[in-house]
Amino acid sequence: MRIVCLGDSHLARVRRDLPVLGPEVCNAAEGGASALDLIVQATSAGVREDDLVVVSTSPA
Repeated sequence: MRIVCLGDSHLARVRRDLPVLGPEVCNAAEGGASALDLIVQATSAGVREDDLVVVSTSPA
């Protein structure tokens, strides 16, 4: 199981801490993203059924 971060800058900032969090964390969040961007982010991250997805975003 991976932890996959999707959404806006609140989670995108975590990218700089990825080495501390470990290899099972995938951060596909991007600053300025909205709810409309989640499908694209999830697809690019290759979200799988057994992944834990963390979401932070503003409404579209």
